[in-house]
Amino acid sequence: MYRYLKTDTCGKLMVKDCCLSDLVKTYGSPLFVFFEWRMVENIKNIERAYKKYFKKFKLFYATKACSNSNILEIIKNTGVGVEINSGGELLKVIAAGFAPEDIVFNGVAKSVKELEDAVNYEIHSINVDSISELLRIIETSKKTKKKANISLRIVPEVMGGTVAGFETGHVNSKFGLMPSDLDIIAPIILENRMFVNYIGFHYHAGSQVINPDAFTSALSNILNIENKFFKNTGLKSSCINMGGGFPIPLAPYNSMPVHANGDSLPLEIQKIISAELTIEHVAKLVASTWDNAYTNLNKNETFVQIEPGRRVIGDAGILLATVEHLKKRPNGLEWLMLDVGFNILPEILFYDWYYHVVSASRFGEVHDKCFRLAGPLCDTGDSFHDERTGTKLPDSRLLPTNTQQKDILAILNAGAYAIEQQSNYNGRAKAAAVIVRTSGDIQLVGS
Repeated sequence: MYRYLKTDTCGKLMVKDCCLSDLVKTYGSPLFVFFEWRMVENIKNIERAYKKYFKKFKLFYATKACSNSNILEIIKNTGVGVEINSGGELLKVIAAGFAPEDIVFNGVAKSVKELEDAVNYEIHSINVDSISELLRIIETSKKTKKKANISLRIVPEVMGGTVAGFETGHVNSKFGLMPSDLDIIAPIILENRMFVNYIGFHYHAGSQVINPDAFTSALSNILNIENKFFKNTGLKSSCINMGGGFPIPLAPYNSMPVHANGDSLPLEIQKIISAELTIEHVAKLVASTWDNAYTNLNKNETFVQIEPGRRVIGDAGILLATVEHLKKRPNGLEWLMLDVGFNILPEILFYDWYYHVVSASRFGEVHDKCFRLAGPLCDTGDSFHDERTGTKLPDSRLLPTNTQQKDILAILNAGAYAIEQQSNYNGRAKAAAVIVRTSGDIQLVGS
């Protein structure tokens, strides 16, 4: 997205032909702005990379990243599928027009009602997360008199090099079956083949994964597990679902943030922010891993699936915030008090997540002064820096020296895991949201 940011004749931030600060005049602040063309472009780029190496391939968009109905409509029109995590998301994607065969269902605590709906709709796959869930699916199939399509979500035993809360591929994570669980799973499936249709394996390496070995090792481990499972059961996988986790750059290239005193961020945080691992590189790596693996599965005959969320919608969304107040401390720190906090962007608190910030009102001015940013909530942790250790995130953001009250700031890469997780904490209203259509039309889609 960074290459699309430009300045208009008045020095304001433009994305293509859209002046962002002008949108606040019409729709208020805070305001999410989504770009239809960017979502479509991201999907096409992912598909292009994977279809180069895999003949039978399908992208399933992770709706948990953003399941606004209007955004789901855009996603559906690209022809991809969806990955869901609840009965509520199931109803949303069905309402959006997705076909059941284009839906996969993840989640660690699927209820009886959720499974009944999934089986009744005859979705492409329920990704089994535990032994007890498999038993519940079988009971549901018996009750509904419909056969359930299942994949087995396996812990791939990898670390993605991301923040702790995004690591989903190791034994201490809550997600998935351990390979040893298959000794119990296998006879259950074989004894209940009239109720469940086994289609393959699913795994997930994490979110914002920057370690390329996580993608290759995960696939290698799963192919080895599949070999053993096939040998023991005769059940051959028709699908391998590789999950998501593809990273997006969180700051402009060659513009790594630092602390106000000039100190660098920890190297592991710099790697997460720079996110140099591209979709093209990941696709090539996993294809090569498969080619060199000892496996009974033919890469060109196996249905390969991935589940990107942040990589599709993350940089397709920008959050506009207003500077409400400024203050200066005796220690020289200058603060900007915004109308956006963790009520709108919960990941700044939950994961010490980095959001790059630029001035939408003064984009054409040099961003060379350090300001500490804070939200409006009655919580010390409602700030855009690491309040707990002081080391993970930069303690400030570079903005124009003349930044003042009522200026509009643009918080970039805010499209994923934000609009869905907003709250009314402290009695504050949720942010409105608009989509800038490819035609240039502006559509209000939420508030």
